[in-house]
Amino acid sequence: MSSLQLSETLVNSIREVLAGHDERAREPGIAVQYLAAVVGYIVGRQEMPAPTKDEVLEQLAAFSRHVMLDVAREREERPAGGEAFGIWRAS
Repeated sequence: MSSLQLSETLVNSIREVLAGHDERAREPGIAVQYLAAVVGYIVGRQEMPAPTKDEVLEQLAAFSRHVMLDVAREREERPAGGEAFGIWRAS
């Protein structure tokens, strides 16, 4: 995977799109379910063998965990109120 630019603005924009589709998506739990479903939908539509799709989903889950841990660590180190910004590179 290449480097990605993730910002609070991008995340908020995506959440607004989801809420425009389904008002319940304002709740974080519903929003992440939509995002997971979109990932599954996109991967499912790819022309590749099923085992490869499974491998892609496992890699994406690991990547999501890496981002989650980075964001949580950053929140612990930084006082509240600042805007989050990060660039992640796959290991």
